[in-house]
Amino acid sequence: KETRIIITCRDHILKRLEALGALGKAVEQRPLHIGPLSRQDVEKGLNRYFHKPPKYLVELARTPLLYEMIRRAWANGDKLIATGPERTRLEEAWFEIMLHESGYRKADLTNLGAIAGRMLQNRCDLIELKSLPKPVDLGPMIQKLMEGKYVLFTDESTGVYSFSHQ
Repeated sequence: KETRIIITCRDHILKRLEALGALGKAVEQRPLHIGPLSRQDVEKGLNRYFHKPPKYLVELARTPLLYEMIRRAWANGDKLIATGPERTRLEEAWFEIMLHESGYRKADLTNLGAIAGRMLQNRCDLIELKSLPKPVDLGPMIQKLMEGKYVLFTDESTGVYSFSHQ
């Protein structure tokens, strides 16, 4: 019987896993790279949420992760559209919307940044609560961001969480 294993991840993570030898030596490895979504499909999908979405929003949404972010935050479409064509501003606006709807303020974006910064520093999408900077206890924030419309973290084991965009 033939065994098949499918591993999904983003490009930079795939390269890291390959470099570490973590994927083994499968004889028939066949990476399938998923490119941008088609402009027509994205425009059709966004038309369900926005009346005539701006061209730059359609272009940004061709990246599957950004399409999902925009789709989830459609009720705040005016804020997303106001960001303009810059991807960084769109992502920042999305995080602000997500935090606000989870009961946090814009100032809490700094705390989320501390978590993201530690993950980047460790080059890992897992974060241990004990590794986070003090004096702010970020555990309750992570716990709350595991619920609701904008699930941002997943509980992997006691005190260890993964960033769920993967």
